Amino acid sequence: EQGIVSRASRVLHRVIRERSVPSHIRRHVRWMLTPRRGQTAEPSPSGAMKPIIDDCAAGLLSAFERAGVLAFLVEQLGHRVELGIADEARSRARSVITGALPDWVVSTSREGLLLDPPWGGSGGSGIDLSFWQGNDLGERERVGRRGLDRILAPAEYVSVPLGGHTVAARPSYVPESDRHRPRFPIDAVISWVDNSDEQWLARFDEARGQSAVLPQSVDPARFRSRDELKYVLRSIERFAPFVRHIYVVTDCRAPSWLKTTDPALHIVNQTELLGGSPVFNSLAVEAAIHRIDGLTEHYLYFNDDMFVARPIEPELFFSPTGSMQLTDGPRIRAGAARPDENAFETSAKQARDLIRDAFGWTPERSANHVPLPQRRSVAQEIEAQFSKAVSDTRSSTFRALENTTTATGLCHYLGEQMGITAQSAMRWSYVDAADRFAPSQYADLLASCDVDVFCCNDGASASPEKSGADLVSFLEQYFPGPGRFELP
Repeated sequence: EQGIVSRASRVLHRVIRERSVPSHIRRHVRWMLTPRRGQTAEPSPSGAMKPIIDDCAAGLLSAFERAGVLAFLVEQLGHRVELGIADEARSRARSVITGALPDWVVSTSREGLLLDPPWGGSGGSGIDLSFWQGNDLGERERVGRRGLDRILAPAEYVSVPLGGHTVAARPSYVPESDRHRPRFPIDAVISWVDNSDEQWLARFDEARGQSAVLPQSVDPARFRSRDELKYVLRSIERFAPFVRHIYVVTDCRAPSWLKTTDPALHIVNQTELLGGSPVFNSLAVEAAIHRIDGLTEHYLYFNDDMFVARPIEPELFFSPTGSMQLTDGPRIRAGAARPDENAFETSAKQARDLIRDAFGWTPERSANHVPLPQRRSVAQEIEAQFSKAVSDTRSSTFRALENTTTATGLCHYLGEQMGITAQSAMRWSYVDAADRFAPSQYADLLASCDVDVFCCNDGASASPEKSGADLVSFLEQYFPGPGRFELP
């Protein structure tokens, strides 16, 4: 009860401070409160929701017209549709929405309303409403974007098809099929390990006894599973419906809950991918993921502790022309790799030095711990240009000082050299599950949900059972299930 009161207090203070309900609170409260216990029916694939949303948007426009509310189609944003309504008709619009879409969840943002359907498995599909106010010139302009988006109403509205109906749209409306946005297929690759697998543990112990290893490379937290994979899959299904296929790279047995027969899910044996020798080194795995059969040119790389936090579009990761959209990560420390550093830092230094020696400029930052855009052709070029460094990393059974980072470093540095990287607008958060403040960070994520992705890293903890229970409890609240990749 104290946790609920604390969370409610945070939300209330945020509402008072910003004078509005954060736009994603109600959406995620819906996910948390949706009754799913005992559910046996398989959720609908996320992509199947889009035609339904189009029909609902067209029906809502008709309801607005009957009620005398000026409304029109603004644009289609991937799996969401945006409608514009007259600013002075806000109250009437609410009544129309209640009558036309009685079971939908309505959230308030500073510039409009967000409408979400009542069913699960919708992949973030929904309808957005923006408010448009009149000005002294007889025009309508979008609230919050004064002068940037204007319509000479009503003469300039055009008629366009939507969901099998003909509706009024703003004159600058561009059909989704013609918009300049990523149209290429995008896959996701997730690296996953579970040290509760007895056969995997036997191989691990045997390999560890045959060579000296860095203490950080065999930390149990690095290989511990909290069933995070289940929640990564739920997050992609619900909030990134543009993902075509998901490849899980592992040499552990599949979890008992995993529905391996789903056509969108593929289990990749990492030992076979690496040429037949077992490795316990994520840097080695990253150096080979571009070799997965059937993997598309553009894909996202996830660790099993990275989650999609809210509905996102492919533009968060790739530009319409295929450039990789990146966020600024931590600065790479000066000097050579040292045994007392973690592998993330040492491998970033190795990648930095490779780029400096090859091209004469020095990368300053490493990658953030978030889902990362990748291009298969760039990874192949890395393999050609830095063959020895990649080969040595790929054959390293455990993490070593000489390992370099490929998917989380060289891919983006070489992409920058090739002129195919850009800045992403991604908002992200990082939680160390072993930190004593982790429960507070979980509560903040549940209350505000103002990030696109987050990472929950299961670090070394004095009480791994407690930190693990807190983590699973949080993930189950944020991503209630089951999802389409789980057995009933």
